Amino acid sequence: MATLLKLKGKYYSRIRFTIDGKQKNKLIGLGTAQAAKANRLHKKINDREILFRQGIIELDEIKNISYTNIDILTDHYFDNLHSREINKKTIDIYRLALNDFKEVYQDCDIDTVNLVYIRDFIRSKHANPHTANIKIRTVNAFMNYLYKSNHLKSQPEKLAQFKTPDKSPKYFSNRELVLILNACKLKNKELYYRAFLHLNTGIRLREIDKSELRGNLIEIYDPCKNGKPRTIPVNEITKQYFNWIKINGKHSHYFISRMFTEVLKDLNLYELPDGSTRHFHNLRDTFATVAYYLTRDIFQVAKWMGHSNNGKPAVDTTAIYANFDSELLYQDFGSKTLVIKDIQNALLRNYSLNAVTVAKAKASRVQKFNFEFAYN
Repeated sequence: MATLLKLKGKYYSRIRFTIDGKQKNKLIGLGTAQAAKANRLHKKINDREILFRQGIIELDEIKNISYTNIDILTDHYFDNLHSREINKKTIDIYRLALNDFKEVYQDCDIDTVNLVYIRDFIRSKHANPHTANIKIRTVNAFMNYLYKSNHLKSQPEKLAQFKTPDKSPKYFSNRELVLILNACKLKNKELYYRAFLHLNTGIRLREIDKSELRGNLIEIYDPCKNGKPRTIPVNEITKQYFNWIKINGKHSHYFISRMFTEVLKDLNLYELPDGSTRHFHNLRDTFATVAYYLTRDIFQVAKWMGHSNNGKPAVDTTAIYANFDSELLYQDFGSKTLVIKDIQNALLRNYSLNAVTVAKAKASRVQKFNFEFAYN
């Protein structure tokens, strides 16, 4: 460990190291006669010395203690989020999460940060594992940004999230969808078109801003998630609604979500028996549940949903939609008055392009029960 020395009224850090079996000394001037400032700078020298002994930096780099302040790095990160047009409320959540990070590492060199400390700190401060995991995911995203923007010399190890109780996605049954879509149609035309579109594509509420129609596919470019475009097959009705929203839509995403919640409350479909609630986002859960029910192909559903890890479909994320009991799903979706006409027609048309999966589709219950989807 470096030693703090005072020579002729100025402070220095002394580094001792060995070359060819001989012990050497190196004095690094801290440029101050103030004890408090010298101690702060000396701590940075100690951090740099550790990196030198680990072979991460060269000896001459130990004196480079004018590294970027954590506050500046987080400001760069938030500027990047704003440039990607991420929702302000989401950025505010990230900002709160990184306050914990700054509390732990405020005076540290980012290269010396040991993420084990922040994980323990977050867990001690936030008893709810879901809240703690929001903080963990934010730290992971922040560190990954620093590496990609060359503020970190090596890829940071990803922090593991805390175990949470398994929760099944909350979907809407066919009976509920009939009620919901009828109520949306009566309440507001744009709300109805939005609900229909998101039910039949599974796209996130704000992804419509980053999407375009290409033939029978909606292509989504979403820098907020993995930066890689994905496509969703659609039929004529969905295409018409998509184009109408793009040209005539005037309501904010928040307003659409709020109107949808009002519809659920009016229909007594908002709160479930276990006390949890459902929202506009559960149209996406419904799409994923039905898509898996129709295809039994978790890999393909992961691609449609945009679940990915380093550009590859993350089937572990999508697997929650494969955990429902088949008989329960047939009870909720297997009648001849199914609402989700576009999901069956469009997805199975796209699915049949793969000869291997055709055999699966023919052997599935989709063919056996000859479902008839009808609602527009």
